Formats: sequence, C-alpha cells, structure tokens
Amino acid sequence: MPAEVRLLLVEDNPGDARLVWEALREARHTRFVVHRAGSLAEARRILAREPVEVVLLDLDLPDSWGCATVTELIRCAPGRAVVVQTGSATEETGLEAIKCGAQDYLVKGSFSPGTLERTLAYAIERKSIGEELRRAREREVAVSSRIQQSLLFGSPPADLRGIACAALAVPSEHVDGDFYDFMAYGDACVDILLGDVMGKGIPAALLGAATKSHFLRAHGRLLHARGGAGLPAPDEIVAAVSRSMVEELMRLESFVTLCYARVDAVAGVLRFVDCGHAKSVHYRAADRTCSLLDGVNMPLGFSRDDAYRSATVPVGPGDRILFYSDGLSEARDPAGEFFGPERIMDFLARNAGRPADATLPALVEAAAAFAGGRAFTDDLTCVLVALGAPPPGRTAALEAASALVELPRLRAFVADFCARAAVPPLGEEASAALQLAVNEAAVNVMKHAYEGRSDGRLALEAADEGDRVVVRLRHRGRGFRREEVAPPRFDGTAEGGFGVYIIEQSVDEVRYGPDGCGGHEIVLTKRKASQGGGSDGSAE
Repeated sequence: MPAEVRLLLVEDNPGDARLVWEALREARHTRFVVHRAGSLAEARRILAREPVEVVLLDLDLPDSWGCATVTELIRCAPGRAVVVQTGSATEETGLEAIKCGAQDYLVKGSFSPGTLERTLAYAIERKSIGEELRRAREREVAVSSRIQQSLLFGSPPADLRGIACAALAVPSEHVDGDFYDFMAYGDACVDILLGDVMGKGIPAALLGAATKSHFLRAHGRLLHARGGAGLPAPDEIVAAVSRSMVEELMRLESFVTLCYARVDAVAGVLRFVDCGHAKSVHYRAADRTCSLLDGVNMPLGFSRDDAYRSATVPVGPGDRILFYSDGLSEARDPAGEFFGPERIMDFLARNAGRPADATLPALVEAAAAFAGGRAFTDDLTCVLVALGAPPPGRTAALEAASALVELPRLRAFVADFCARAAVPPLGEEASAALQLAVNEAAVNVMKHAYEGRSDGRLALEAADEGDRVVVRLRHRGRGFRREEVAPPRFDGTAEGGFGVYIIEQSVDEVRYGPDGCGGHEIVLTKRKASQGGGSDGSAE
C-alpha cells in the first residue's frame, strides 16, 4: 500500500497548480492528500488546522514574494518540510531559498512526476533528520547546563547572621565558563568567588570548573599551613592559584577574569582582588549612593609575574555589593547600546529595600527588557551580598568625650569586652596590649585630630570575629596620614612618632582611613592566643 503524505500546495496560478496536481496523481509509491492555498495568508490558516507534513511553495504570491515567503512560512510551521517552486531556470533563487530554511527546490515545468515524488520524499526525510539533530543538540545543551549548575555554581550560604547572599545564573544559548562559589567563616564573614573564562562551550566550562577547583584547593592548603592562625588573605589565595595555573592557561592561550572578595560584617570591611573582571558595585546605605569597585590586577593567565594586590572598602549595615559577569553589563538593546554599569548602579540604588533573593531576578528582568526580549549572547551571572545588622552579643559600643579623663573608661571597656564578650576570650596579655593600643590611639585623636579640644566625640566599637578582636575608633576631627609620621628616635634627638610606634607594636594590624560616614577611623586588630603565632604577647 502506498505511503500517505499530507501536502500543502501554495500556488496562486491555476495552470501551475493543475500541472502539480497531475504529477502528484501519477506518483507510484506515495498517495498525496493535497490542500491548496492561493496566498501566504491562506497557507497560514490551513497550517494552523491541518497536520501537513510538507509544503510545496511558490515564491511569488499575491501577498509575499522571494525568500521572505520562505522565512515567514517556516516561522508559522517550523516542523514542516518545505520545497520551493521557482520560475527561474538559474540555481541562485533555489539556493537562496535553501539558505533561508527550505529543504529543496524545483524549477517549474522542468520536473517529472517521479522527480517530484522523490524530491518531496527526500525533503521530508531531511527535515526529519534535521529535527532529530536539533533535539539532540537541545539534549546536549540541557545536559551541559546541568553539569554547569553542579560543577560551576556553588550554593549561597543560608545560615549567616548579618549577611544575606543570593546568586543567579542565566545561561545564553551556549554553555560558557562563568562560575561562582562561597566560603563562609562563622556566621558573619564570607568569601565570594566569581569568574569568567575566555571563550564559550564545553572547553570554557571545563576550564571554569578547573579554576574553581584550584581556588578551593589553594584555600584549603593555605588555611592548613596557618595552623588556625587566622585566615589566608584574598590576595594570598589568588596569587597561589595564579602560580598553579598560569603555565597551563598560557599553553591553552586562554585567561580567566575574576573577583575574589571577603565580606566581614562584624569588622565592617570588604577586601577584594579584582582580576580584569566586570567592576563590582557597592551600594552605601549611609548616603544611598553607588560606586564601582576598581581593581588593579590582570586576569589569570596574562603574566607569570603579576603581583596580586587587594583593596579594602568599609561597609556597614544596609550596604550591598553586586558581583556580576559582563553578560549583564554587555546586554544590548536593538540599537546596539550596552545595558552598562550606570544602569546597574541605578537599579541597585532604587531597589535597595528588596530582599537579596528577589533583587537579582528583577535585575535580570530589567536587562532583558532593555535588550528587547532578545536572548542574551553571553552567560549572565551575578551574586549579591546584602549586609544587615551585625550578629547580636558579639559587638559592643561606647561613646566618650575627647578628654584625657575618659581614657580609664575606654581601657575598661576594651578589657571587659575581651574577657566577657569574645568567645573564646582574648588572653590577658593580648587584652592588655589591645588596651594600650586603644589608649595611645585615643590620645593621638584628642591631641592631634581635635587639637586638644574636649568638646569632640569618640565612638569606640569592639567586635569578636572568631579568631581575632577588632576595635574601631571613630572620630570627626582632622584626618591622619600615616606616611607623614617619621619613625621615633630612641636616642632623644627628636620627639614624636612614639604613639604610632606603640600602637603598631601592640596589635597585629592597624588601618587608618575614612569611616564611610564623613568621619575618620582607626581600626585595631588583635588575634587570639588560640590562633597561634605568639599573638598573645603585649608587644613584639
């Protein structure tokens, strides 16, 4: 029994239509069930209601002509095979139709019934094979996407107090090399890694997974080497990964842009290393403004000798930091304009009150609307960190006048915090050293920042970070530039510099700078004795 094929003949010329009908009736192996349309509009209506398998299409119709006819018909009936009829004896018109998606073409008046039957059968078979290949590619992309989700994307920590993390990845039509991960320390400090491998496809995804793995191994090695004596710094981690990967990246002629950041809600500090990545955005709740975080490092794989350096930015309750790949900033509208950092900053400022996990979908929706609903040409990946109130019970604050009589109260505040609030407590010798540093810092502020006036105010904040105690002294007096203070002379030939010297010898880290609220601050860090390295001494 002959096979049955449902065919739509789209032909406005009755004479040409009759010739096709006669040829189809003479088919030896196929019985054709034929519908006819005299225009593209009528063809659309028939395709909407009839299970047609193949369309025999005249290119010149009353309401459409040329390759636009092929394109529009395929858009209306993407699963049907299309064979074009052309009145031109040259191959150019037919080949153009195939480029537009047709499976084959015939020249009117020059084909036999057998040729027509074979052409239609081959077109149906080619369309079937093409559809199977398309489905296979879709299955491959789906599998690759699942692999990408499991290997390249970590899960945001959900048990932090004082920090909310959210992440979102929108794949493009390809599998790319975007990746991110999180490493939490305690309940108020987290490291964020977000990177992008040059290139697309499975090779980029595999290299992204390898890069992420290198970071996890380097972090573990450095943490173990310290024996519990604090955390490895972000620039130390990035430098270790660069040393382990640079030769392979150069051999592959590839590179990786990334941002590695540490957000500490208790200390109120963001430390980050930017390696040629899209500039992260910092929203400051204090003045409701956004700024871009500039990095100074080259991407991984650019140089064997790059010295990676971190930058430090004060952060506070209500602040937000957005890390993202260039798939977000380089989303284009139909005119070719980029979505860009300015629109990202404007969105973040206007949506600062939204929960973190609701902000990112809205941001991606805004970028998609800007792009006119078109698919993103690159993976769009973003991580948002939102700071809330610091964890209760592990911070304390005190205000005092800029008068020397307040010094005993400042020292007592530090001693009490180190003994009662810190868990585990700071040892006695380390506590005494921290008290001495606070005392000297307060004296310097009273004498120099406030120029001896007693009407100024000092704000003292103490925080337990787990492996260290951090004391932040804020004031509104004159700023201090450490590089302007000469080292003290112990032979008595010059005065000055002793207070700064005592502070730096009494604690593990000192930082001077703006407090982010229009004033200045001195941040003093003292590690706990249980974290090793003789940090429990009063002075080195």
